[in-house]
Amino acid sequence: MKKVGLLILALVIALGALGAGYAYWTQNLYVNTTVNTGKLEATINDVVVQAPNPDPYGAEVTTSIVGIDTLNIVANNVYPGFSKIINFQIKNTGTIPLYITPEVSAIYYSGPSILIADDLQTLFPTSTLYGDNPPEIGRTSVINPGQELNCKVVITMNNSETGHENETFTWNVTFVAHQANQP
Repeated sequence: MKKVGLLILALVIALGALGAGYAYWTQNLYVNTTVNTGKLEATINDVVVQAPNPDPYGAEVTTSIVGIDTLNIVANNVYPGFSKIINFQIKNTGTIPLYITPEVSAIYYSGPSILIADDLQTLFPTSTLYGDNPPEIGRTSVINPGQELNCKVVITMNNSETGHENETFTWNVTFVAHQANQP
């Protein structure tokens, strides 16, 4: 009987030691950390309307930057055959690579047309036959942080468009920044 008692006591001590060892190795670990993501931001800079402005026939294009990413364009007194180029730069002022797509507030099916392009390609519209469907929109190449991309807007009044004298046409072109590794 004494041996059975010692055996039970030894088992209790062994189980207690196992429990203490298990508890020692299974403590909770708490990690407090901060994760910083990149900043996605692009600005419009150095907007220049092609000279002469106004032109000899009185047509004039004015621009203003709304916020940091929208170019407001107003064309007054355009006439058949009128064309004007607006040059500007889009700068990646964020911390991650990005690309830009334009969003145009107005599409005139009668009157002047607008074309937006960067150094490599046409961004808006990418097709001229869009009828009742909105035109397809392209995207710029990747702009790395601190880099600038030369862009332009071309406003053109077709030679066959008449009856728009003394009218004002307005566009707001917002350049939307997208993370470069996203579709």
